[in-house]
Amino acid sequence: MHPPLKDLQKLASSNWDDFESLVGKKAIIKALVVMYRRSGLSYGQIQQKLKIDKSAACRIYLKWHDETVAKKSTQVSI
Repeated sequence: MHPPLKDLQKLASSNWDDFESLVGKKAIIKALVVMYRRSGLSYGQIQQKLKIDKSAACRIYLKWHDETVAKKSTQVSI
């Protein structure tokens, strides 16, 4: 892990409110949706864990997926 990421991890562990303020609640929810979905949870399970609409969880994940696929398809190998 890169040193700056360790600093963020340390901040998240020691002072969640500051971490959430720095990163933003939407970014944290997006990261959790992606993490939970990639670990095999259904949208219904994500809805229950995060207290968000099932359709919102689906939109967040699909948008992330589409952005990731688009980014990979535009990368050029040298």
